[in-house]
Amino acid sequence: METKSIKVVELSGYSFSGKSAVYDLLSEFEGYGNHGDFEFEFDLMRVSNGILDLYNKLVLNWSPIRSSEAIRAFNDLIVSYGGDGSLASRLTKNGRHYDKFFPGFTKTSNNYINQLTLATWKSEWPFLYKSDDILTTILKKVLFRLGYKKIFKKTVYLSRFEEREFVDITKNYLNTLFVNSVSSGDKAIILNNAFEPFKPSVSHQFFNNVKSIVVDRDPRDTYLSALNHSAGNAIIGGNVKIFVQRFKIYRNNLENTPKTLRINFESLVLDYEATLDVIYTHLEENCSVHTMKGTTFNPGSSSNNVGMWKTSKNQEDMNYIAKYLEEFCIN
Repeated sequence: METKSIKVVELSGYSFSGKSAVYDLLSEFEGYGNHGDFEFEFDLMRVSNGILDLYNKLVLNWSPIRSSEAIRAFNDLIVSYGGDGSLASRLTKNGRHYDKFFPGFTKTSNNYINQLTLATWKSEWPFLYKSDDILTTILKKVLFRLGYKKIFKKTVYLSRFEEREFVDITKNYLNTLFVNSVSSGDKAIILNNAFEPFKPSVSHQFFNNVKSIVVDRDPRDTYLSALNHSAGNAIIGGNVKIFVQRFKIYRNNLENTPKTLRINFESLVLDYEATLDVIYTHLEENCSVHTMKGTTFNPGSSSNNVGMWKTSKNQEDMNYIAKYLEEFCIN
């Protein structure tokens, strides 16, 4: 039986930019499935050694070395990201438990990588040696000298595809993952941070029906939210000057396409109905889809997170941000 095609609605931002408000809003839409946890992110597209790296090394910039190592790395990624949340998987996996969120993840992913692997064989393959630590390298050399000649033999993967073929195989793989992870009546799935907010279109090509919403926010409020969070230093970068530098770099030459809607957190909160209409239009929906309006997103409550910079005790940093990021500030 042919797998149905599911609509993908991807939400991304720049950390502490208010994306969770849009997630809560879309959770009120009938037929829009999610994983019940805003913190859960689908990383497989953008992460190092993920699908975009496969695309680059098997299609755009192919070589025997790069393609073989891309297949090997994605195999490792499947193992690392798998697991169903059981005690055994919590002990042996990295904590993402994709088999829990995407039933059959490991099996479906192995089928995908098998489709991309044209042949394998064992051979001495020096391009992996750099991954060994010093003691392992010494031990292998000793064993080799003692006659264990297979110690340096590794699996080599042959893989090379034309762009259209790779895209089609990947579309089927991702659609299968997502269809299996939502209720049978759902027509769409909400994903968090599946694509990069800078150029989402490079990921859009791997989906039949996809829309992105990128959320931004006044940099002063972003700074304050990060400052008060245990993981915020990754965003601030140590001081306000690095924060400003990072903020500018992340928003330099942003891509705009019909499949990507860029909105501000402040607009959603302070001009709720008008921004809601924009979102309906972007998603090609009308207000009838919004059957649970007000159940998970309350613009009135969220207004407490707008203009926090006005009452901050650290006005020196607020003024610095306003000076150098004036075009992004909302007064």
